[in-house]
Amino acid sequence: MRMRFVGLHVGPALLALMLTCSAACTGSPRNRRSSPADTLVVAIPTAPLNLDPRIGTDKASYDFHRLLFSGLLQRDRRDRLVPDLAASWSRVSDRAFRFRLRPGIRFHDGRPLRARDVAYTFRSIMNGTIPTAKAGSFRDIQRINVLNDRELVFVLRRPNSSFLINLTLGIVPEGWTGKGPPVGTGPFRWGGAKAGRWYELIRYDGYHGPRPAYRRLVLRVIPDVTVRWLELRRGSVDMVISGWSPGVLDRARSEPHLRVLARPSSDIAYLTFNLRRPILRDPRVRRALAYALNRDEVIRFLFAGAARPAESLLYPEHWAFHRPPVPRAYQPDRARRLLDEAGYRDPDGPGPRPRFTLTLKTSTHPFRLEIAQVLQAQLRRVGVRLRIRSLEWGTFYYDITHRNFDLFAIVRVGISDPDIFTLVFHSRSQPPAGANRGDYQNPEIDRLLDRAREVYEPDRRRILYARVQEILYNDAPCVYLWYEPNIAVMQKEVKGFEFYPNGDYYSLVFVRK
Repeated sequence: MRMRFVGLHVGPALLALMLTCSAACTGSPRNRRSSPADTLVVAIPTAPLNLDPRIGTDKASYDFHRLLFSGLLQRDRRDRLVPDLAASWSRVSDRAFRFRLRPGIRFHDGRPLRARDVAYTFRSIMNGTIPTAKAGSFRDIQRINVLNDRELVFVLRRPNSSFLINLTLGIVPEGWTGKGPPVGTGPFRWGGAKAGRWYELIRYDGYHGPRPAYRRLVLRVIPDVTVRWLELRRGSVDMVISGWSPGVLDRARSEPHLRVLARPSSDIAYLTFNLRRPILRDPRVRRALAYALNRDEVIRFLFAGAARPAESLLYPEHWAFHRPPVPRAYQPDRARRLLDEAGYRDPDGPGPRPRFTLTLKTSTHPFRLEIAQVLQAQLRRVGVRLRIRSLEWGTFYYDITHRNFDLFAIVRVGISDPDIFTLVFHSRSQPPAGANRGDYQNPEIDRLLDRAREVYEPDRRRILYARVQEILYNDAPCVYLWYEPNIAVMQKEVKGFEFYPNGDYYSLVFVRK
């Protein structure tokens, strides 16, 4: 699981600054600075929390993992599983998979990759040596048999049709505890960092895949949206990936030295309810809050129409996506009726007194805060007071993983396998072993998800996951908001960049200047 809090909304003041800023303050296409030909400089809004691929779950960390580490498998631009460190693999039985590693691969520190490194990576998660929220994804591994330096077999406790997607996890060398510079087999090796400000990665010439055309990749952390824009405009930054909202695209397109790339995305924004809160235990309340939110209004005004309303964790093009018979459109009158039925009547009608008060936690990112304020105003229309607490990312992440919230807003990226429902909604996926942070529990959901893991035929899996999505739609343990777009703005001389469905930074490997 990866989480993202990025985006730029341009308010009137910032827009005026963009429109009137002179060459003296930003540099013009003629005198703007640019990075050396062997260096690519990318501005990112947030720093990674943990560079160990077994631990880090936030979006920024995942982007670094993809550049520094390789998995047995990886996903291509159509979200299909393809070989990475594995030269080949086969399903020996419903409970066993055999892998053969590519020959001649070495870690960044020169150590040869062996099957025991792969086994160590997963065993350190399975035995709790590395405490991680990803442990639930590997619970079904019964044992790992290392046959020789290049071959190993994963034996499962039960059939698991979603097992292979977890093998995209970055492989670390045997004995690596996560302390010190990261050591992987990915396209870049560690160069150095000033944590929270900039990170330097160096092209790894021993990489087994496509090698970048440039030598140095510098990732600069620039949280302030105005500074990020100005640095890009004057050329000291080569590109910004998914650091924009569509509201700025017309302005960016008008700059002769910049190029804009916008693509649909599988990233989904949604609200999670804490079902341990008495008010939120009632599904009528949760459905009422969902009907009270006008997603189209947010998409139209904050995303300039580029986002898509969401009805499931899976994006509409996904093979297991199931659209509800009647999408949950904005219906404030229905929301009020449901709240009345649940016993939370409005004490003074259209007056200032609320039915009840809830607290929404979100990040300090200006765009996310602005979205929260719009949702706050929408809930006020049905008599619900929403307090907003915007927190620095580390504090925010701690609170949501420790259930210290009423509601929280999140963007989940990288969804390709429908077993995401197990991670987020199965009763055994309680933190830290999973991401069921709202404490949703439904025996029927557990049964369907367990069965779906045991079935390998896509058509049968599709039927099971359709029922899962129907139940979740009715129970409303969360509110699906929208699928966010992938947007990159770059200097005209930057070529070769093309998005993966989840906005993966692995695309940087193919960039040339």
